[in-house]
Amino acid sequence: PETISQGVANPGTLAVDLADFGDARAAAVMAGRFVRLGPRVTTSYYAPREEAYMVRLGPFTTVPQAEAALHRALQAGAAGARIVVE
Repeated sequence: PETISQGVANPGTLAVDLADFGDARAAAVMAGRFVRLGPRVTTSYYAPREEAYMVRLGPFTTVPQAEAALHRALQAGAAGARIVVE
């Protein structure tokens, strides 16, 4: 028989995802548009494409920090910004 066990959730850290790109140059341009917010460009190898370049703010350790960064990003014009768990 199959045994199932449940552990404590480990949510990781929070970040604000501004946008995702398949091209590193496009990600750098986006990061440059929001340079005053302190974005970083990171890659993910779990993406359906070969590489995905994500422009993100953070990481943040609390929900209020992430929400404040999301608010700043939206006010700066990042219409598609959202909070993600890394």
